Order: sequence, then structure tokens, then C-alpha cells
Amino acid sequence: MTTVENGSGTRMLAGKRALVTGGTRGIGAAIVRQFLDAGAQVLTTARSTTSAPPEGVGFVAADVRTRAGAEAVAAAAQEVLGGVDILVHNVGGARPHRSALAIPDEEWQDGVDLNFLSSVRVDALLAPGMRERGSGAIVHVSTAAVAPPAPPFLHYQRRRPRWRATAGGSPPSWPRPGSGSTP
Repeated sequence: MTTVENGSGTRMLAGKRALVTGGTRGIGAAIVRQFLDAGAQVLTTARSTTSAPPEGVGFVAADVRTRAGAEAVAAAAQEVLGGVDILVHNVGGARPHRSALAIPDEEWQDGVDLNFLSSVRVDALLAPGMRERGSGAIVHVSTAAVAPPAPPFLHYQRRRPRWRATAGGSPPSWPRPGSGSTP
């Protein structure tokens, strides 16, 4: 996708439907604005409404760490957008700890649920529609802000290898990570 400056009025995504998880603050909010400026219909998610999404953007409050939250997001995407052409997984995060050995089990599980299983679940619910239509794009946003190895954030950094392993097991007709093509 070509970068579009905010407010440019370019409509290169007119008719496309985009879902951005974690799209109410920071990078996610910027992604939402870019899609909106490019003419896409946009739906975004967060656990709660901390700030209102831009005018014209749909919003669903859901915790995608849970199966129920992922199902609520997928149902809202069907109801509000009629399906999804572009799916951006921006949700994620972690709290720092003294060391990797100080990270409690609950934090590891929360990291797996938030940073990995949330995208696996939403992908499983929405990717079949993309496959049926013969087009679509799924993007997993990650950060280089915590360059490995950083023991206080080890539970966060472990998500990237999981995505690569999962993508490697996808059907041969699907693109491999970083290929830039769509399923």
C-alpha cells in the first residue's frame, strides 16, 4: 500500500472495508485515519472507549484476548461492513518486569492471549471470507521498540516467532510473511 498523507483526499481505497484492532490510540489511530483518508470504510476496536474514533469510523468495544471478544469483533465486521477486505492487527502490549524470570505465569498467558491468540482467532473468523472472494490483506503490526533480547519484555517479544510459524502452516495458496500479496 502506498503511504497517503493525512488529509490528502486520495480515495485509492474507496469501496474497501478495513478492520483495525486496537485503533483508538497511537499507531492504531493513525492507521484508522490513513484508511479513512484513503476512502475505506473503517471499523476499529478497543476494550473500552477511551477516546472517540474519527467521524465516520465504526467502533466495537471488545476484548480480543478472549474467544468471545474475537467473535464479537468478527460479528460487528459482518454487520457494520458486510465483511472485511483489509484486516490490521494492531492490538498488543506488555508490562515490563525486573527480568525474564520475574514474569509471572498470568502475565505470560495474558501476553499469549493479547499478542498472539487474539490475531489467530480473528484471522480464523474473517480470513475465510477473504478466501471466498479471492482477495484480501491481513497485516500484523509489531514493534522494534523493544529490540531483543530485553528480558523485562520477553513475554512480548515471543509473539513474532509464533506469527511466522503460524503463517508457515497456512495453505500453499496463501502468501508467505512479507510477500506483499493477498490471499
